[in-house]
Amino acid sequence: MTDLLKSRMRYSRSTLNDRLIIFTHVLHYRVGDKVVAHGPYVNEINELAKRVPEVVIVGPLVLQTESISPDNIPYVKTPRIISLPVVGGNSVLNKLSYLWYGPVLIFQLLKGIRTPGTLHPRAPGSVALLAMILIALVGRKKKKFAKFAGEWDSPRAMPTTFRWQRNWLIKKWLFNGPVFVYTSLQNPSHVIPSFTSNLRQEEIVKANMLGVKKQLDGKLILAVAGRLVKNKGVDVLLQALAIVNKASTEWELLIMGDGLERDTLQKQAEDLGIAKNIKWLGWCSQESMRLYFQQAHIICQPTRFTESWGKVLQEGMVYGCIPVASAIGGLQRQLASRPELLFEPGNAAQCGAIIGNIVTGKLNYETLKNWSIVQSELYSLNALVDFTCNKYNEYYPS
Repeated sequence: MTDLLKSRMRYSRSTLNDRLIIFTHVLHYRVGDKVVAHGPYVNEINELAKRVPEVVIVGPLVLQTESISPDNIPYVKTPRIISLPVVGGNSVLNKLSYLWYGPVLIFQLLKGIRTPGTLHPRAPGSVALLAMILIALVGRKKKKFAKFAGEWDSPRAMPTTFRWQRNWLIKKWLFNGPVFVYTSLQNPSHVIPSFTSNLRQEEIVKANMLGVKKQLDGKLILAVAGRLVKNKGVDVLLQALAIVNKASTEWELLIMGDGLERDTLQKQAEDLGIAKNIKWLGWCSQESMRLYFQQAHIICQPTRFTESWGKVLQEGMVYGCIPVASAIGGLQRQLASRPELLFEPGNAAQCGAIIGNIVTGKLNYETLKNWSIVQSELYSLNALVDFTCNKYNEYYPS
């Protein structure tokens, strides 16, 4: 196993050989001479930046004078920014800001579209929506590709504006370039099934080597990470563990995340009699999460309604955590070859049975751990960007 993991360090790097102009709603902050933004997004752009001569960001930028969330990290190479005003929000007044700032938005978006290079709208989002419309009007002849990071296969579950963007991208006469999505359905030829990742191949290999050494010889440790909201289904996992608890109390659940449901979930754990087995860790940095994944035997993702891709699931799998997840969206696609690890969304009995089968050995821990480690290599950040570049170059042959 170790020799196999070491051999994965070698990979070929594909390139785009063109300036990349990215249209995004992600909020950027200028901190001194650095530009920072949401960590997983920046990691992907940093990897893309290795394959192109220059990156230009067309997106909202603010001068940050106060502390920002540690979720935000700097670009390795500071990109050129075509700044958009910060608009939008949930209130009617915030929505009306589009009318006030509309001319500035359009002017700056057109500036980005007219910049020489490949156009790359990242949907769903308000910036991508406006950019796609303008690209169809004035940038149709330019090379382009899009990413849609939503639940492509469940349009009815999307907000209306997200559904508009999906309907726009699926029509080649509106967007004549490759579109990378999370899907298992039959789509037009320009719509390409893809994935996402936050881990570089060298990080995965190091994590895999730690995972290989992991043993289940005492207390079972489970982990779940994400916002504590209804969609994430942590209440379902608590019900499942109450079932497991009847057979064995030798387990511990690590909950990484915070949210509106925390108080309700803590009361539920008390009512179920399992509170002493749970650690509420609150918000955790990427580094902290990875330390907890090193301890855990199982990574759970009991999503209720929609999940475009299980990024947290794969981050646990690289450390040899066995994934147990809802049979929904990207989670179902990721675990398609191991249906015994999937349960119907909201079904605590099925979830508890899977965990119980791992505890009793009906599902072999060592076999599933090694499968998780090998499977995780398929979804490295390097592999994602190589895949994107290769598909782009196939679409636009030299």
